[in-house]
Amino acid sequence: MPKIPYTLSAILLTLACSFAQGTGRGLTAFQAIELASKSVSPLSSANVIAVHGERSSVALNPTVWYVWFYVPGAMQNGQRVRVAGGVVNEVREGLTELGRARVMPYEAEEVMLKSKLLVDSSEALARLRRLPELATADISAVSFDVRKPATRLSPVWTVRIWGRSGPSQEERLLGTGEVSAETGEVIRYRRAPRWFR
Repeated sequence: MPKIPYTLSAILLTLACSFAQGTGRGLTAFQAIELASKSVSPLSSANVIAVHGERSSVALNPTVWYVWFYVPGAMQNGQRVRVAGGVVNEVREGLTELGRARVMPYEAEEVMLKSKLLVDSSEALARLRRLPELATADISAVSFDVRKPATRLSPVWTVRIWGRSGPSQEERLLGTGEVSAETGEVIRYRRAPRWFR
């Protein structure tokens, strides 16, 4: 069997990693919701409970998104749809929360009304970039989460921001911002603790 040259191997490995995450071009949350909604029943397609965009290693914006829908009758009353590379590649029911200890079924009260989900992920990031702390930051990656907090009627974006800083220019967590998904108002921004930077 012929050997594959090293440079070709490196290119193939990079392409494989890119396809595993999705394409190198990230989607916005609203684009992911639109794709994901086609994989659930028409009666549930507007019942978005939460959206999560994973930090990407190949693009600024996420290339992998998870969208949760309230689906009465499904296990835990919910379905999670995974969108990667611009296509739906997984639909699951049951305990599907990422990084959250969720054991109770989803409830109708958790659904984010479309009339209050007006600010896309790209706009949430743009609002945070206007802050003095981030105006000149070398941002390299972000992750997004949006859901309706128990203390608010309107959904809120939680945006974690990574960038290059310090003498070594290593990629580090810069901070976490919260932005209203209804109005675009920046609710708060917290810089990462010193030991992160």
